[in-house]
Amino acid sequence: MLSAIVLIYIWTLFLNHHRVEQFFWLTALICIFPMTALLRAFHGIKAERIIAKRKKLFAEDDMEVKIKVYNRIFMPTFLPEVVDSLPLIYKLKHRKHENAKGVLPFVFKERELVYKLSDLPRGQLLFGDIYLNKKDLFGLVKIKKVIKSSESILVYPKYINVSTESIVGIKNQQQGGPKQYQTNDTTQISGVREYQHGDKLSLVHWKASAKNSMLMSKEFIPSLNRRSHLILDCYKENENKTNEIFELCVSVAATVTNAFGNSGEPFSVMMNNAHRWEVEKKHKGQFLLEAMEKLALVRNDGNIPLATFCRYNTYRFEKGTSLIIVTTCVDEKLKKYITNLINKKVLVKIYLIGEQSTDTSLPFIHPITSLEQMLPWSEGRKVYEARVK
Repeated sequence: MLSAIVLIYIWTLFLNHHRVEQFFWLTALICIFPMTALLRAFHGIKAERIIAKRKKLFAEDDMEVKIKVYNRIFMPTFLPEVVDSLPLIYKLKHRKHENAKGVLPFVFKERELVYKLSDLPRGQLLFGDIYLNKKDLFGLVKIKKVIKSSESILVYPKYINVSTESIVGIKNQQQGGPKQYQTNDTTQISGVREYQHGDKLSLVHWKASAKNSMLMSKEFIPSLNRRSHLILDCYKENENKTNEIFELCVSVAATVTNAFGNSGEPFSVMMNNAHRWEVEKKHKGQFLLEAMEKLALVRNDGNIPLATFCRYNTYRFEKGTSLIIVTTCVDEKLKKYITNLINKKVLVKIYLIGEQSTDTSLPFIHPITSLEQMLPWSEGRKVYEARVK
């Protein structure tokens, strides 16, 4: 390109005409700018992504993202464009194909571009690389630089603060009133008795048996069975399970989990997703953290129908326990199974989610079309943005 300019200049010297001279300077200008842009490129230019630090982010929250660009060589940059890769799940929720873009000044030393992500989706937000695009004034030369960058933000499901009483206010489907049942607390032995036919081997007190020269069984202190279980239905073949409906399912499950997680009652969360996640409450703080992380990442990708999954876990549902199910579909198999559980004195409550959830033929079915319906009437209709402690 430089040799072409020199040849044109020599040609103008021979012709010695002002129009030819003007043509030379125009040609030189057209050639110099692309050369300068090409030589300048992105030398000395660096960029980084800064995400505003918050303790927790929840679905439907807003988030501010900053792209900070540094120009270490104080030379014209020819108006480069900054492109930041938005998380894929954010694009899918908002049906956006474009990334965040901004244009830098012609000359700068340090610049900060800020954009806002509104109505965040639940899940893992993965940010990709940062791109710098530049072209000369005439658009003849285009240059791109990729700045490797990767950040991830976990967005927790939206939920509200309710009490366990409002959730576990399950009426006994046979008696018509609330009821709790006594079971044996296997951690507190009250004494021993003679072995009876049908006693499990684990109940045998071997020292007492040896001392008395006959089999003796342990006796335990009776205690109220207050254990509760939550099952979130993630079966992918369920009818009417759109993304919006499943998000409501997760929010309802998160509301129940938060209530029991902050209580002193034993509780477990189960999901029939592809990984069959399960979290059992052992320590309150650790349980809430782990359970909410699972609920933030869960998808409706399960291969096992809800009724089958419940049958696999029948051994957990002892007399007096509470079973809470969040689903979008209650079929005849599930109804039959739940009826059998009720006959065994298991307290059952099903949150049936979605616009089509109008089946109230059985007392344990509670249709839910919005998260506000989880609030008792005495607490009003205000939705609180709860936070995991």
